[in-house]
Amino acid sequence: MSRLVKSCKNVARFLPPDSNVSFHRLPKNKELFRQWLVAIDHENENITWTKGRYVCSEHFAEDDFVPDKAPLHVCDVQASTQYQQQVLVDLLIGLKQSRAVDLALVERRGGYMIIHIQYEKTFDEIPSLLLISNHANPHLEKTFDEIPSLLLSRMLKNVRIKSISTSKYPEELRKFVVTLHFYLAKAYEYVRTTFQFSLPHQSVIRRWSSSVECAPGFSTLCFETVSIKVQEGNDNEKKVVCCLLLDEMSIKKQIDYDGQRFWGYLDHGLDLQDDEVEPAQEALVLMVVCLNASWKLRTAYFLIKTLTAAEKANIVTEALARLTEIGVLVTSITCDGLTAHFKMFQEHGCNFTDIGNLKTFFRNAIAPESFIYAVFDACHMLKLIRNSLANCAVIFDRGGNKIEWKYFTKLYAIQEKETLVLVNLAAPTLSNSVAEAVIPS
Repeated sequence: MSRLVKSCKNVARFLPPDSNVSFHRLPKNKELFRQWLVAIDHENENITWTKGRYVCSEHFAEDDFVPDKAPLHVCDVQASTQYQQQVLVDLLIGLKQSRAVDLALVERRGGYMIIHIQYEKTFDEIPSLLLISNHANPHLEKTFDEIPSLLLSRMLKNVRIKSISTSKYPEELRKFVVTLHFYLAKAYEYVRTTFQFSLPHQSVIRRWSSSVECAPGFSTLCFETVSIKVQEGNDNEKKVVCCLLLDEMSIKKQIDYDGQRFWGYLDHGLDLQDDEVEPAQEALVLMVVCLNASWKLRTAYFLIKTLTAAEKANIVTEALARLTEIGVLVTSITCDGLTAHFKMFQEHGCNFTDIGNLKTFFRNAIAPESFIYAVFDACHMLKLIRNSLANCAVIFDRGGNKIEWKYFTKLYAIQEKETLVLVNLAAPTLSNSVAEAVIPS
């Protein structure tokens, strides 16, 4: 390496370890190279760029440096390549480079490394923030190796045009954002903000994850049909009031090929054809039932393996947003009494743990003036009570009196013999007639 300023006495190997002097290679970019020569008062000299030439920090003014960055990089505020320097200022945060830095090399090569580091850091931070579950991470890690370079490309383009680019998103990036947004919208918003809005808005993802036919996802055709119902109601000055139903059903674990694509894998609304995607075991179905008219319609379904309460809450939030946007007033959500569903409602702000301070409703995030009530399916709750009594064999009431399942089984034997009503059904088991039969007169 050779010094550009011959009169300079600073040599890196002779300086003490605590020296504040730093050394910088000259940039290869012609315009940027000219600006450096102007900064050190060598613009009139016939100097050509060579890889080994460098200049120390003492030949620059204090205003020529970017403050509060590690390491220190010379900033060309007046150059025509200002947008490139701004990209470096934004991306070099936290990156440890050598004391001799070639800005052109950093921009060309370091940019990818920087954005890759930022991506890995952000991706690792998401689980620590409890934004997405552990079983969701593998689905994000499997097929998104190209995401760092794609994000860098869009970030550079956004800076160059000084606005958010409207160009088409690559297929790999589409799959990544749809999958991340499906598991939890908060995680997606965190990543989108971190990467300077290089990822699409949530409304764009809703359009991507919509299905015109009967494929998994939010059905565009169904929401258009509901929108027609809303318009008919508006014409008659009648608000469309609906209840949202949520249910899961087990499906056979099987993969089929129809000549064009495989069916039976996990599917969240975007066609993820990949050998590493797991087969689905359940179908999560959402349906709207009109409370002031005689119609109901399935609006979405997803092929899943398992979902956490937070992930289900995210799907419910998305469904409520779509219904509210087209003018539907959703007053309640009905589902089974599973533990995950109790936690799902708690994610929205309900309280079922404190019996003395129950809260069975929450505000609609899209329309805060309206409330949505949590309703558990009565038939399923009766079955849960009956099964709990059968499994425990003996439970106690508030007065400490025993309630034993053996009397129900004895009554069942008598009724089976006399062909009376069966008590193995949930409702008759807890009926007054059964209570009168087992209580001695």
